[in-house]
Amino acid sequence: MKISYMREYLTVVNKASFTKAAEKEAITQPALSKHMQMLESALGAELLTRSPRGIRMTDNGVIAYEAFAEIVDRYDHLADALVANKASGHGSLRLGSVGTDIQSYYLPALEDFLKRFPSVDIDLVIEKPWTIAEELLANRVDIGFFMQGDFDDKGSLSYEPLGRYPLRIVVGESHPAAGKDVIVPDDVAQDAYTCLKSLEFMNGLLRTVGYRSRRTGYVDDPHAAGLMVSLRGGYTIIPDWMCKAIRGYPGIWIADLASPVFSQVFFAYKTDNRNPLVPLFLSSVREVVENEDGVGSTERGDA
Repeated sequence: MKISYMREYLTVVNKASFTKAAEKEAITQPALSKHMQMLESALGAELLTRSPRGIRMTDNGVIAYEAFAEIVDRYDHLADALVANKASGHGSLRLGSVGTDIQSYYLPALEDFLKRFPSVDIDLVIEKPWTIAEELLANRVDIGFFMQGDFDDKGSLSYEPLGRYPLRIVVGESHPAAGKDVIVPDDVAQDAYTCLKSLEFMNGLLRTVGYRSRRTGYVDDPHAAGLMVSLRGGYTIIPDWMCKAIRGYPGIWIADLASPVFSQVFFAYKTDNRNPLVPLFLSSVREVVENEDGVGSTERGDA
């Protein structure tokens, strides 16, 4: 049995469609059907059934799916390892990050990787999180580092947590709550909220801890958020690690939320990325995370 046929079987099951699976595997539907028949013939068992409701696995098909998934995964890891060994740590790795201030999360892994493979060229792209996701999907970036978010990647990206960060609240120095170490929801209940677009997914959680606003405006980056608060008042909420970007702004005050709210930083990569350096870098990242006793207790930034 060919590895490619096993991979195609996995795709048929995952897509629940021969047509979609054929498109994904870049072969004709008749060829795909023939490959599935050859698998069933080699195993002497029916693996799939078709009905008006779609494609379903038989009991034997479920067993085959689990076995094929493990075989394909092992094969891919072996292929990557052999290519990486042949490359001997040469080549380039393209990283995408939402900003230089987030580097405290991935810098230890990058330093470890470069000690092992000093000849590798690192290309770092600074972009918005949704742009990084697009670059990953287009194979223009190998590994991305960004905040938690909701990206339409159609299941093509794998995400792993790297660390978590606390959120901070920012008001103007003329605000009545300026000077407080902790700003409670009542302090800003009547104020306009300037929301970072990349943190819009956190608004529901912020409301559950009492931070609700009658007016909300949206900006792309922390610099714009800091400027809005400084010039027009109101408040903004940003990740702790972004505070460095606006701390030098005149006329702002940064404080803690009354109820600590955390979100996570992830690293992501395209599942079918074939750059042989990717699994080597992922090894460094995972080792750093494990050595820090778990992501849940990992908090970095300018507190």
